[in-house]
Amino acid sequence: MMKKVLVIMGNHSPMPSSVANCMQPLIERLCDEGWHVDIVTDRKSMDVAQYEQSNNADIYRIDDSRTIAIILLNQLKKVQLPAFLRAIVKIFANLLKALIYAMYHFRGMEKEFSGWNEKEIVSHCLKLDEIQHYDAILSISLPFKPHLIAEELKKQMQRAIKWFVFEFDPYTFNETTTFSKRRKARLLEQETSVFQNCDHLFLTPELYKFYEKTPLKKYLDKATAIFFANMKENIYPDSVTEKIEFQTSCINALFAGRVYEDIRNPRYTLEVFSRMDDNIRLSLLTNLDNFADLHVQKNIDRYCEKLAIYKFQPRDVTLMALKEADILVNIGNTVVSQVPGKIFEYMATGKPIIHFAKRHDDPAIFYLNHYPMVLIVCEWEEKMERDVLEVAQFCVEHSGKKLTYEEVCQHLQPFTSEKIATSFMETFCDVLRK
Repeated sequence: MMKKVLVIMGNHSPMPSSVANCMQPLIERLCDEGWHVDIVTDRKSMDVAQYEQSNNADIYRIDDSRTIAIILLNQLKKVQLPAFLRAIVKIFANLLKALIYAMYHFRGMEKEFSGWNEKEIVSHCLKLDEIQHYDAILSISLPFKPHLIAEELKKQMQRAIKWFVFEFDPYTFNETTTFSKRRKARLLEQETSVFQNCDHLFLTPELYKFYEKTPLKKYLDKATAIFFANMKENIYPDSVTEKIEFQTSCINALFAGRVYEDIRNPRYTLEVFSRMDDNIRLSLLTNLDNFADLHVQKNIDRYCEKLAIYKFQPRDVTLMALKEADILVNIGNTVVSQVPGKIFEYMATGKPIIHFAKRHDDPAIFYLNHYPMVLIVCEWEEKMERDVLEVAQFCVEHSGKKLTYEEVCQHLQPFTSEKIATSFMETFCDVLRK
């Protein structure tokens, strides 16, 4: 009889987060081994289907009402109208946005996902369970909200079912956020309840070590440290309707991922590449619309001339950009408990990689040191002239070079998707048998 699992996660598709990309090989392995997989995720746009089947998994998207409302209001502001009407519409739209932000501000701890209604999602999952009779629940963060949904869902199911938690980022003790003592106590209460009530925890090795120094270490006896699973051979699309237009006369470097003011600030990277000769150009595929969002006004003209910035694109467009770029660029985190999952996808391409490390104990360095074509830029040393020279030299010497996936695996055997997925399935099935 076919086993069935319900996966609850945010930012799954069609523009998957780094977490979603890291989980995809594990979801595919579940399907390959005969599991029926249902994925419940958020829907951030009216243009995205509420249901679809992809890679043998059924995907159910439930509206993130806050995000959808903001997008619709932003679109309303762009409607072509006479000047006086456009001003009125803009004021009206901004007032509504302010009301929406205020309304959702008090609904939950993770503001970005406050429009994803927990009661609605639990209700939807219960209806699915009436049909499927799941054998297991797998909740995945970031965000943390899927764990809270899974916890409530398990309570309401009122039957024995195994609940697995996969945690990529700390919640209560996240170094990049500051909370009042009262709010932090509430977060710890939630996180403790999740760790206590789940049947098993999957943690990245860095997060496992991090939790050893927190009050949550008492739950690590039911935790497994597991490497990122997305170091697998990329299957590129035959064609895409849209693509990132690289300049054919240049060495094209690409950064694909989120940037943040605190944990992953790109300013040093931008400054280095803005000083390159005209034959080297950096493109960023990221969560920002323009360089002004980075508060770099004094250099913005030079950045706009030397660099290109693009909003996040669908998965197939991103894959095609990775295929066509000459050099891949990664920006390291400021915290030691989190590794950018994209470095494994980068290494799988066989392309040369430049990594901007913000601290000497950047955990990504451990993995990248296994890779034969990498330049580690020690950003914390602030040696701008040296770094500009070394980056330029690396780009020129390595442009056009590429390892086969088999060659990559020779250097990174412990971190291949196949090996990690096998380890995941062994633990997953062992816990189910208990």
